Amino acid sequence: SIDTLIKNADIAMYDSKAKGRNRYQLYSGSMNVSFAEKLSIEMQMRKAIDRQEFQVFYQPQIRVSTGKISGMEALVRWSSPLHGSLSPLEFIPLAEETGLILTIGEFVLKSACEQIMLWRNAGLPPLRMAVNISSQQIEQDGFCTFISQLLQEYHLEGSMLELEVTEGALLNDGEHMIAKLKMLASMGIQIALDDFGTGYSSLSYLQKFPINTIKIDQSFVRGLPSDPNNVSIVTAICAMAQGLKMNLIAEGVEKSEQLRFLHSLNCNEAEGF
Repeated sequence: SIDTLIKNADIAMYDSKAKGRNRYQLYSGSMNVSFAEKLSIEMQMRKAIDRQEFQVFYQPQIRVSTGKISGMEALVRWSSPLHGSLSPLEFIPLAEETGLILTIGEFVLKSACEQIMLWRNAGLPPLRMAVNISSQQIEQDGFCTFISQLLQEYHLEGSMLELEVTEGALLNDGEHMIAKLKMLASMGIQIALDDFGTGYSSLSYLQKFPINTIKIDQSFVRGLPSDPNNVSIVTAICAMAQGLKMNLIAEGVEKSEQLRFLHSLNCNEAEGF
């Protein structure tokens, strides 16, 4: 029927978008299952926002040379009664697809800023707080004003907040994105390029955008120091960051031998579960 044809075409279209756009996708019956699952998760996510099922956890970033905590990264988790504890990889892509990322992102930013204030009021030394943001958040009208209001509300200096963006986010509306990030940088806010090496890895990003920090993706750190390809890639990124005088954070550091190797390369910071 016409209705079935349109419904199945719609499912194939969403599948095509999820796999990177600029492609086509033929419909198959198995897509119905994944589509139904996504629809279920989306409905549960909308309810989760009202039920306050999202929580923010804080992962320390360690100065490699001293072993002391230099910053934190705010990581959102969803404690779903139906699906259990979900990591961002399991729901953030769908949140971006449905636009719910704007509400969730606002919640994470507010929670992170409030936590900085609480730690400072407790007498702890000031720490840099890193928060992941999507291109949808940056492109949203009034985003820079919202960030400025958060800093005022929680009595924070801009340098205490670091916004992490991916290479994919920088591809969207380049000139407009540059203007937005420069406006944020003018407030003293740090800009970090997340998951470096997994996307286009264009060096022009480092020249055009006001980036302070590069984060080496954990897929390259995982094989250190035994995998020669990963050793070559990480060594090159470290040398480049040092040449550009940028801060460098290695993600996914879980073993002492990884930390020792990064120390030998003069990598600035390490972060892991």
